[in-house]
Amino acid sequence: MIKKDFVLSYKAQVIIACGVSAIITLFAMMASVMAAAGTANGGGEAILGDPAAIKVGEATFYQNCVYCHGSKGSGGSARALQCRDMKPDYIFETITNGRINGANVMPPWKDTFDEKARWQLVAYIRSLRTLPECDSNN
Repeated sequence: MIKKDFVLSYKAQVIIACGVSAIITLFAMMASVMAAAGTANGGGEAILGDPAAIKVGEATFYQNCVYCHGSKGSGGSARALQCRDMKPDYIFETITNGRINGANVMPPWKDTFDEKARWQLVAYIRSLRTLPECDSNN
């Protein structure tokens, strides 16, 4: 009887240890993701209203994004970006990791543009929500 109780007790300890290990791993992964998001957000939010960053983002947009998103983000084979009030983190995440929406595929740009360049693109795209055309659409 003692041996059987010991085996059950040992199995319970192993199960508990595995569960605790899984929880610790999960928390570590969540902390890593949150830290990465905080780094990106902290690095980018500051330049969103900077005219120089918007200008650089515009140049990058016209060199790489205009084919799908159109002039001044007016749309084309991809959805228009004008007059849309998207959150900066959403735009940054989409530029970084790409997006698939049915047959439309936006590639990830994280290996093409560094973090600063992606935030400059975000700054430019955010500036498109205040175009004169946006006032006439409302």
